[in-house]
Amino acid sequence: MKLVDTGVAKITGFTMYRVYDCDDLEVPANPADVAVAVIQGVDVGYFSSWFEALPHVLVLGALYSFHNTLHDAQLSFMRALLKNQVCFLYREGLLEAAVTPIIPSWLSMESWWCLFWTVLKDEVPPIDPVVN
Repeated sequence: MKLVDTGVAKITGFTMYRVYDCDDLEVPANPADVAVAVIQGVDVGYFSSWFEALPHVLVLGALYSFHNTLHDAQLSFMRALLKNQVCFLYREGLLEAAVTPIIPSWLSMESWWCLFWTVLKDEVPPIDPVVN
């Protein structure tokens, strides 16, 4: 059974899938044509295809989302990172190692967020998702 994690979805603004059975993963319709944010997994980050992300979600408890663009995958991951939701999963999901952003003491979280997106030469999205 595939389940959507609504708690983290509220943080990222995107539908998030949690792995409860590695043989029953939510798979995108076009695996080569989708970006993926892995919030919790063997490795975490944003990936430009399902094939790149798949090895990192083959662990119980993994959490990931599909996106039309790499930008949206980055946005999902960065929002989760700032809200302390990102972690590595080890030993079949029995061990976790949290990942937290390193924000210099002279920068506020908001300033760091703006700097991150500015370096990417991108429009600065809101930290919290806009609820319609």
